[in-house]
Amino acid sequence: MSKIPQQIAELYIQPVLVSQRITRMEETGIGRYWLDAKTAWNLGTEAIGLFVQNIRGVDAMHYQISRIVDSDSTWVIVPSSREFLAQTYMTFARDGLVPQCRRSPESWNVGNLLFSGVEGLCRLSQIHSLWRLAGVILLDPLCHVYRARDYRLSNGRNHDRVERVVQFRAENAVGDWQPPLLLMTCQPAKSVPTEQAARAYCLNGWHFVDGRSLKFAPAPVLAHAV
Repeated sequence: MSKIPQQIAELYIQPVLVSQRITRMEETGIGRYWLDAKTAWNLGTEAIGLFVQNIRGVDAMHYQISRIVDSDSTWVIVPSSREFLAQTYMTFARDGLVPQCRRSPESWNVGNLLFSGVEGLCRLSQIHSLWRLAGVILLDPLCHVYRARDYRLSNGRNHDRVERVVQFRAENAVGDWQPPLLLMTCQPAKSVPTEQAARAYCLNGWHFVDGRSLKFAPAPVLAHAV
């Protein structure tokens, strides 16, 4: 493995999450999985995504990502639809982390978390700083975004939602490294054509981890979780 550049290593001074790595079909545990600098470097240079399956509902998704609000690095959080984006905003507003408002914004930040819909990714860098971008977390409960390739807008333009994600990661690459893509879903991987999904996101494959054992948190907290 090539030496990890300091710029990348500094994004993962501490591991961001721990979970159980599993096989896709049998969901057999094959060891603890830490998202640290070495793992993130491999994901970003080898075009491997992190498929976090069997999350116990959207509340569990919101809870886990709220645990890295104070992360030293920037994470872009992408709810899978406009409705889910609004729901996510209202959840964080209810918890007092963002202001209450009648209509949720297209993008906003909570600490070092930047929230955006898929459609807003192309404008995100114009509104927020993407300095120290460590990764993209796609919140996709039904795991359906990878199929959104051929939707036609009223003006006749093709609306390829997957391409927005692919292009955003490419635009924020550091040399051969792209910020890793973490796909969080309530679905089991064995019910999803994961090879097709990987191709859609321009990935060579996935690491599969168990969302039921997932813990997002700084390293001092994770140390007590193993």
